[in-house]
Amino acid sequence: MLKKTITYEDLDGNPVTEDFYFNLTKADLAKMEIGKAGGMQAYLQGIIDAQDGNLIIQAFEEILKASYGVRHEDGKRFIKNDEVWEAFSQTNAYDQLFLELVTDAEKSAAFVTAIVPNDMVESVDTAMRGLEQAAKIEDANLPEPKKKRPQDMTKAELLAAYQDKLNS
Repeated sequence: MLKKTITYEDLDGNPVTEDFYFNLTKADLAKMEIGKAGGMQAYLQGIIDAQDGNLIIQAFEEILKASYGVRHEDGKRFIKNDEVWEAFSQTNAYDQLFLELVTDAEKSAAFVTAIVPNDMVESVDTAMRGLEQAAKIEDANLPEPKKKRPQDMTKAELLAAYQDKLNS
């Protein structure tokens, strides 16, 4: 299990630091393996061979969704369901983590290695090395980030936007 501390801005522009938890069990990995034609290894190899940024992003989305959960206070359960995923995926913490993983091959490899069972790390490392080589964010054709309206910006963001405008 990975406990990931993420600092991000909430919707009001306030800095927030929270711990988030990610884990893939052997059962989760088996479901992912069975759910892909030819298995997960073949699926990842196909992405690597295709050098398709969009498929790489989809793979990370699937990994995040399968691994994100909330620790139950009893310390025995790790709750993963659609409601928990939706709540997380609608935060700026998710946005920050997702962009970190798809733009930094080393961090993405470390993330995946940290969320799998220890006795499966070697086989996952092999697959991640291939994805590291294929993951080029330029190929992903991501949409431009939405521009904030001035009334939605913090003072620091307004100042930075003004400085950018002056320098261009």
